[in-house]
Amino acid sequence: MKILSILLLSASLLFSNVVFSASIITFDNEAYTKKFTNKSASVNLAEYVRENETFKDWTKLVAVRNYTNLNKPKEAVVNFAKIIKQHNPKANYQILESKDGNEAQIDFLTWPKSLKYMEFNIHKYMKVEGYTGLISYQFAYRFKINEPNNVKHFKENKNRWVGEMVKAHFKINFDK
Repeated sequence: MKILSILLLSASLLFSNVVFSASIITFDNEAYTKKFTNKSASVNLAEYVRENETFKDWTKLVAVRNYTNLNKPKEAVVNFAKIIKQHNPKANYQILESKDGNEAQIDFLTWPKSLKYMEFNIHKYMKVEGYTGLISYQFAYRFKINEPNNVKHFKENKNRWVGEMVKAHFKINFDK
């Protein structure tokens, strides 16, 4: 009886670790917990924030999307750049593409008209075996510009974040 109890306890701990790990993504040595999912005909979405943050007050966010109607990473990034410029003509962006053309990435800094905050985003598009269309990874850092340490933190980390996204390979899980 004692052995059966130990086996059941071990199995339940193993299962909880599997579920826990499927709801956590690590980017730049920080853990992000899945807080939102949505599935539609054209986009599946899973969004993650740091454990001590919510969707109302996040400063860093990671998202994974599956765009079932997109097929070319570079084309997706170029089209996204056009949308960025439509929403904020003063926003600048950088596009990176892998040599084989299977991945493309865009990063940009944008802000609302109120200048309440600035938001740095990186979006990486790629083909992933087993998924129709393209998978997209996003990292976003939102900060208030009236706090000098936030601007300094952004400037010190921007290039590293871009490089980390180039190397990123997240577990894909659109389930709740």
